[in-house]
Amino acid sequence: MRVALIGCGGVGKSFLKLVGEKNKNPVNRELTINYVLGSKGGIYDDKGINCLEVANFLELNNKISEYPHGGKQEINFEYLMGKLDIDNPCGTNAYK
Repeated sequence: MRVALIGCGGVGKSFLKLVGEKNKNPVNRELTINYVLGSKGGIYDDKGINCLEVANFLELNNKISEYPHGGKQEINFEYLMGKLDIDNPCGTNAYK
């Protein structure tokens, strides 16, 4: 399942850590986070974001747009909505 995380405050960081710990075991890789959006931008990776790395980065830096592996100010909610397949938002191929 591909997921976009909107909000990377305390709850979002904790969620990233949980998913990152779960994804350490290849058998448990059922959840892939492709987007992380914050109030100051976001990150996107088609193959999935390294959740633990992003969570650790956010502990030191609140600006997700400064994440060195794909952080951009222009990745925001409107960007994410433009990537959705509106005809099939919950389907297995929901992203273009």
